[in-house]
Amino acid sequence: MFPSWILQAQSAHAASSRKPAQPKSVAKKHSRSTKKSSSTGVIAHVYLLGESKHSQLADLVEQWGSGWEKKAARDSDKEWMQLPGEAGPVWILRPRESRGLSHQGLLAESLYAKCRDLLGTVAASLKSLQAQEVHLHFEGTSEEMELGAFVGLEMATYSFKDQEKSFRLLANSKLIYHKEGDSLQDLIKRASHRAQAVNRARHLVNTPPNLKVPQMLAKTVKSMNWSKRTQIEVWNTERLKKEKCHLILAVGQGSPSSPCLVKISYRPIKKSTKPLVAFVGKGITFDTGGLDLKPSAAMRLMKKDMGGAASTLGLAYWVDQSQYDGPVDFYLAIAENAVDGNSMRPGDVFTSRAGFEVEIDNTDAEGRLVLADALDVAATSKAQPEVIVDMATLTGACRVALGVEMAGLFTNDDDLAEELALAGQRSGDLNWRLPLVDRYFSTYSSAFADFKNSGDSFGGAITAALFLQKFVRGKKWIHLDMYGWGGPVGPLHFAGGNGQSVQALIEWLESR
Repeated sequence: MFPSWILQAQSAHAASSRKPAQPKSVAKKHSRSTKKSSSTGVIAHVYLLGESKHSQLADLVEQWGSGWEKKAARDSDKEWMQLPGEAGPVWILRPRESRGLSHQGLLAESLYAKCRDLLGTVAASLKSLQAQEVHLHFEGTSEEMELGAFVGLEMATYSFKDQEKSFRLLANSKLIYHKEGDSLQDLIKRASHRAQAVNRARHLVNTPPNLKVPQMLAKTVKSMNWSKRTQIEVWNTERLKKEKCHLILAVGQGSPSSPCLVKISYRPIKKSTKPLVAFVGKGITFDTGGLDLKPSAAMRLMKKDMGGAASTLGLAYWVDQSQYDGPVDFYLAIAENAVDGNSMRPGDVFTSRAGFEVEIDNTDAEGRLVLADALDVAATSKAQPEVIVDMATLTGACRVALGVEMAGLFTNDDDLAEELALAGQRSGDLNWRLPLVDRYFSTYSSAFADFKNSGDSFGGAITAALFLQKFVRGKKWIHLDMYGWGGPVGPLHFAGGNGQSVQALIEWLESR
């Protein structure tokens, strides 16, 4: 499942790919020969130029352009251009380093992100052309650029409707890369693991809600091709009752598919000195809003309300497949917020696993409830994680503040805030820190319990994060409030789930 066309292409053309780049005169001879071979099918060329090689533009335009377009192309200051080769299109990509003159550079687009998005955009055209061959030329590129390029190509392959071919760009085509020096085999493998982690998260979000009710989603997790380094444990209703996870049970009690908590434990083969990190994902497989019913327009995309769990699972898959060198635990808090005679009601009071009594003020503020019990499970684990990270499609308030492409970042540790912001910038998977204003928690005041699950309408993202903070038992903690849906743009030309925060957290783990 989830084959990688990149690895297949690399295997098929290993001998060609390992050869050093040809001298310019030889390369031109090769290019002219491909122009004359159009009868055998479309042959596309993509040139990715590092800044030291931007001056090659004139030669490439002379080589591939014709007539009036040569002058226009030579004078162009664009970062990409397309020329009509005789056998197929030619793209010349010249990404530039963004200088980041404000916000300490945290919003500057990295070369990784630029190359990922440029190649993802090109990939959409390549897929429609069904090219027989695609020649990818790297000239003066850095490892960062090459990794981004391959990630963009692999991410762009995804299509929910064509699942058998979703994880190969060109089912019947050949990818041949040209790079002077060492083989890119290891880099391609890294890119494939990263892109497949994102695409797996995207696919789970896009899956229709009737095909991923809680018990079905748990079975999907168990059926994945995990290595022996990873163990899966599913807490069913009886185990949740035993563990006093009454908030998870309350959210799911109106659904015929009972809620569950899935724990994924990864331990590297070699003993590691890295401290344990725990990730927790909100997994509401569909959110009607409960008895505080959402309007139909707001309910339309609520199959994506398990986007936090999907991204957590995608990250777990990357950790396992890439053989990450540190211990990691993952928790998926899974439930369906359905409308039924058994559904939780406004005014109900439930005791959380942490011992807090919570009054239900709004049944549509259910995500924080399942996360609360799961966070307590992670915080009290015998393995004692150093950091707990939760991911959730939690509040519309965060979307109003930051838009759909940037996750809201809340944390009780300034160093972690800086680390995550930098990881997001490098990976082109942005987040932005928002404040934890303690006095705002007063809006949760309750006469019948320790606190409510919802406050007033102001500062909704902040108050939701403050609620979660109550359940981490003072441990270092990160909360990512995200949208989880995007496109069509760049490598996300299949609009839908976007695997938000997966790349940022991969970058963060790799830097630890």
